[in-house]
Amino acid sequence: MTRGDDYSPIAAEFDAGDEGPTGDPWDDGDDLESAAESFDPVAFAREARTMAALSGETLDAPFEHALRHIEAGADPEDVLGELDASESAAEPVE
Repeated sequence: MTRGDDYSPIAAEFDAGDEGPTGDPWDDGDDLESAAESFDPVAFAREARTMAALSGETLDAPFEHALRHIEAGADPEDVLGELDASESAAEPVE
């Protein structure tokens, strides 16, 4: 069976030649490198706090501490990796 054999009319609407640079219709040309270059740590922390507030959740002290470090310019991957490691170490082993 080829792609065109069982092709719904709805799917055909999305296959109108709008492919990105790789030929993938979901590829809009953005990549992780450009996202990393435009990373705004203050906006990241603000969004995390906003999502928590909108969901009715409170941020625990370690996560709030991690957000403050990210806002101060620390590498988010390092900070969040340390947070994950400390939370894993604190969980009881079953």
